Amino acid sequence: MKKINDTYGHQVDDQVIIKISKLLTDICRETDYVGRYGGEEFLVVLTDNNEDGAKNFSERFRREVENLDFGLPTQVTVSGGVKTYENESAEEMIKLADGALYEAKERGRNCIISA
Repeated sequence: MKKINDTYGHQVDDQVIIKISKLLTDICRETDYVGRYGGEEFLVVLTDNNEDGAKNFSERFRREVENLDFGLPTQVTVSGGVKTYENESAEEMIKLADGALYEAKERGRNCIISA
């Protein structure tokens, strides 16, 4: 997103973030939670789900963003980190998911990594 912001400006970047957030809320179930975690980062809590379900959801979301038309000459993609609950605190889960996100970015982006 930084590249979009630097190239096209804040207003275009905001429109991309809005479109991505709408997609996220559209594909989530009523029992799931979606929130903006940082400038261009989102946190999704998938309730009553397992690791395979979380991976499948994340990969579906990644593919749908990859195929969305944002009206830009460049493709928009997302990277993600997935962590399922294993008796750790919420803070630890977020830390592990964030680490997986950074690994996805290091691997070249446009992928989902499980913690």
